Amino acid sequence: MLRVLNLGNTRKDLQEKLVSKWTILPALFYILGLIFGIATHKGPTSHLYCRKANAIMILEANTSIFMAIFISGIISYGFLSYLILFAQGVNHGYTIAGSGLSRLLAGVVPHGIPEISSFILSSDISRRMSGVLLKRLISRGGEKHYGSGTDHWEIELSVRLLIMAYSLLLLACCIETFITPGVLGCSSS
Repeated sequence: MLRVLNLGNTRKDLQEKLVSKWTILPALFYILGLIFGIATHKGPTSHLYCRKANAIMILEANTSIFMAIFISGIISYGFLSYLILFAQGVNHGYTIAGSGLSRLLAGVVPHGIPEISSFILSSDISRRMSGVLLKRLISRGGEKHYGSGTDHWEIELSVRLLIMAYSLLLLACCIETFITPGVLGCSSS
């Protein structure tokens, strides 16, 4: 990562590459979905319950969401991934709306922070990679930007950020599997 970050870029250049005006959009769509889900909840008082799920089931479910966000973002320059994040927000908002604050903090927040961060990063990274691909397609002859150091830097950084985002998802899976049931008082059987 240091090699990627030290290609003659200043701190300001790196900040501009890592954070752009588009970076906030995935988080904004998720938050809007969360608010919508909470506002539309009219169900029972508690949706947080103990369920039998192992790490593989949780990882498969979260990986499918992660990949759907990533692939749809590459295809649509991020816009479809924003809709998936909105839908995830609605689902999570609806689920947590009926829970008490203590159950919410115990059952959702510990694994939710790395999980949602992973989804948001996946959306932003896919938009970045889509931009590089789009630039290559639009360029005259298709080869003008192929050897560009900037594009290689952007792709390498995106791949490394994608690995970091998936690592966050793995962390969330471990927390949801091994810590959350104990905090919620679920039996291990």
